[in-house]
Parts: sequence; C-alpha cells; structure tokens
Amino acid sequence: MERRIKRQRVLVIDDEPVIRNLLSDVLREEGLDVVTVTGGEEGIERVREEEFDLVFTDIHLADVNGIEVLKALRGLRRCPPVVLMDSYPDGLVERGLSLGAWGCLHKPFELYRLRAILEDLIG
Repeated sequence: MERRIKRQRVLVIDDEPVIRNLLSDVLREEGLDVVTVTGGEEGIERVREEEFDLVFTDIHLADVNGIEVLKALRGLRRCPPVVLMDSYPDGLVERGLSLGAWGCLHKPFELYRLRAILEDLIG
C-alpha cells in the first residue's frame, strides 16, 4: 500500500497581483500547495471551508484589513498560523502581533526571510 504524504497548504491573501503571484510562485517552488485570493472576506471564507497549514495576509486590503482577517481566523476552532504582510510600517503590525499573528513579512520581501518563516512554521 502506497502512503501519500500530505502537501502543506498555504493561503495567500493580497490584492496586489504582482505580490500575490510572486509569493505564490515562490511557495510552489518550495513544494507547497498554494491557494490565492484577492480579499480578506474571501480569505476568511476559504479558511472556514478548507484546511490550511499557514496563511499570509496583507494588512492593507481593499475590503477588510489584515487585522480583521486575523481576528476572524483566531475565532475559528482550527486557526492556522497567520503571517501579516505590509509595505510600510505602522501600528497595525504591532496590533496584529499582539492579537496572535505569528509574525510579519515586510514587502518587498527577501527570499531568505520567507524561507526562514516556512522552516519555522511548517518544517
């Protein structure tokens, strides 16, 4: 009987196509199963319906901000680790960390930092 190893699933929430596509490409190169969405509401709904091992969410989204996404996910029975992403420093990053975000990936992100996050969170 052949055993199949479950691929780690990652959700990327970002309304900037360039960032969303670049991040998803890098994650796929790392062997991960990646789902992308453009808004916070859709991201929350996907996590409610499907199982993810990790979520990357932009803080500044057009519909709801990443802090609201984090709060909604933290209220679920099974909440994957959430990594916030931002383009410029502001108080929302600190607020997100205090609410339970695993960390923050600053854009434009450096590959070594992204790989360190992946190593810490999903081995």
